[in-house]
Amino acid sequence: RDASHEDTAWKKARALRMNGLLLDDETVLVSMDEGKNGCFIPWNANRKSDSLISLAQLSRLEKRTQSLLRQMAVQLRQGNIEAYPSRSGKHEMCDYCDYRAVCGVEETDARREIASRTNTECLKELEPQEESGHAVD
Repeated sequence: RDASHEDTAWKKARALRMNGLLLDDETVLVSMDEGKNGCFIPWNANRKSDSLISLAQLSRLEKRTQSLLRQMAVQLRQGNIEAYPSRSGKHEMCDYCDYRAVCGVEETDARREIASRTNTECLKELEPQEESGHAVD
């Protein structure tokens, strides 16, 4: 009630803030959030953020995503379409699914547990693995 117009506007804008990964390029970041204060994106010029990734990391993430999509397409073409829902902690993905009523998944069916990890932990998994002294990508 006693909040200033600026505070109210900041809170409204902050509610629209995106999450996820951002290319670590100041030109891109400033274009997305001119104030450099993290109002719209998970980046602030004055603080370190684990949301920033290099172009090489973004490329590895794209390759991994494309690989997973190809694997999924092969499985679909082979007719493997059984429901195998996931959960993350106490969040059941079925609770948000539009097809819950028709997929046939029961409460007692197995679930895939999605581990809670930081962006840094996920990106580390995408790093090239060392094999006999040579990096493999």
